[in-house]
Amino acid sequence: MTNPIEYNIKELFTNNDYIIPIYQRNYAWGEQQVNQLIQDIWDSKKNVSDYYLGTLIIFSNRVKDSKFETIDGQQRLTTLSILISVLKSEFHKEQKLTDEIKKINLDFDSRKKSTDALNVLFENKERDRKGLNSNILIAYDNISKKIRELISESNEQNEFNEFCSFLFKKVKILQVSVPNDTDLNHYFEIMNNRGE
Repeated sequence: MTNPIEYNIKELFTNNDYIIPIYQRNYAWGEQQVNQLIQDIWDSKKNVSDYYLGTLIIFSNRVKDSKFETIDGQQRLTTLSILISVLKSEFHKEQKLTDEIKKINLDFDSRKKSTDALNVLFENKERDRKGLNSNILIAYDNISKKIRELISESNEQNEFNEFCSFLFKKVKILQVSVPNDTDLNHYFEIMNNRGE
């Protein structure tokens, strides 16, 4: 493994492009996982200087269309993509941090419904959702609902602004590249059978 590169969320979504290879499972986070991630970030904004989400493991030798192949961390990466879309589409008037993110930098290899869902949500296009990845659409609705609940509970617009600023600047992820000679099938099997 190479030395990890630390990215905050703004950097993660502006520095590189990623692809989820076909051998990865589809997006599967439900309401519990999504809500826990949002709640953890919300709660951490006053308690820690930096909040680490873990690692994003990529294979940098096999770059397809200038996109890094994502080996591990795709559930978090997809959820963060959806979260950014929620902030941009539904809360843009309250904060402008999403202006610096010009596109969703995540594609799914051979899963057009997933890629299309992310792009439609990010661009806030009025479009029939039929034919798009339902798990991504449900996660979008769950994230929107959770953020509205947190804002309602706090009764302070400033809390939401702090959350957005903390998310983009202080929430960090470590990107690690596996060596070029890695047997990806074996590596992926180990990661999924035994965990990190």
